[in-house]
Amino acid sequence: MASMGSIGNLKAIGDQFIAGGRLSFKVWLICTDQIDKDKSYPSPNINREVATIPLRRGELMHSFTAIDDTLKDYTRGERGELTTEMTNTLELVMGGDGIRLYDFIERYSGEKFIIIYQNSRDTERYIAGSSRRPMILRNTVRSRDKEMTAATFLFENIVIALPKIYVGAIVNQDPVDVPVDSIVLNVERGREQYRIPENTSFKTLVSVTGITKDMYGKHIEILGASTSNPTKILSGDEFVLIEDKPWYSSPGQRIIFRIHDANTLVEVTGTRQQEENIWYDDDEGGIWYDDYGDGIWHDNK
Repeated sequence: MASMGSIGNLKAIGDQFIAGGRLSFKVWLICTDQIDKDKSYPSPNINREVATIPLRRGELMHSFTAIDDTLKDYTRGERGELTTEMTNTLELVMGGDGIRLYDFIERYSGEKFIIIYQNSRDTERYIAGSSRRPMILRNTVRSRDKEMTAATFLFENIVIALPKIYVGAIVNQDPVDVPVDSIVLNVERGREQYRIPENTSFKTLVSVTGITKDMYGKHIEILGASTSNPTKILSGDEFVLIEDKPWYSSPGQRIIFRIHDANTLVEVTGTRQQEENIWYDDDEGGIWYDDYGDGIWHDNK
C-alpha cells in the first residue's frame, strides 16, 4: 500500500467548485500503518485527553480540509440480548475531485485510521479511534453534478469508546531543535514539538519565552535526545510539574505542557514518558540506576 506521503495534504478549494458551507473544518487522517508499533500507544487520562500518536520514522500527519457544515460526528447505541453495541460514525465532505483525492479513494477505501479533527473556530482538537479500535473507511461517494463536485467519506467503528480530546502534537514537520546548553525554551508560533539535544554539561530550563496571548490554552511537547548531559525541568513558577517530579531530556522521553500564560507551562496529566529507574546527579556529574526498583542506586548497569 502506498504511503500517506504520496497523498499529502488535501486543502480546501474555492467556493466556485462546491455548493454552500464554509471551508473551516480541518481533519488529520493517520493510517494505522503509519503508527510505530514498537512505542507505547497513549491512553487517555482522567480528563479524556490523549497524548501524541507515535509515528514510524519519516511518517507525518496529513491534513484534509472539509466543508465546514458537512462534518457529522455521532454515536448510536443499541441494547442487544447480552450487551449494548455502539457505533461511532464520522462523516465529512471534501470539495473538488482532484487527482490526489481520487488516489486516496482508490488506495484507502476500507482501511483503518485514527482521526484528529478541529473546527477552525475552536482551539480544542478531538480524536476518534485508537490503535486497537481504529475508524474504518467504510463508504465513499464521489459526485460531480449541478449541486456540487465533491467526495463524501464515512468512517465507523463499533466500540463503547467515544471521541477523546487530543492534546498531542500534530506531527507534520521535524521538531524544533533547542540550542545546545540552552536554559531558556523559546516557543515559536505554529510549532508544537521541541527537541532537546545533547549538552556539554547538565543544564536546567529556567524560563520560557515567545508566548503570546493567542497561544494560551494550546499545547507543546518537549522531546528528549540527551544521552549523557540532559536538561532537567524542575517544578516552579515557570514549569508546573505533577507532584513536583522533575523531568529529564534523555532519549525517548517526552512531556506535554499546556500554555497557561506568557511565562508558565503546566504539565498535562498522563502525557509524561520518563524512565522511573534513572536518576541524574548534576553535582557529581553521573547517571545512577536503580536496576531492580528496590531503592538501591548504582553508577552503572
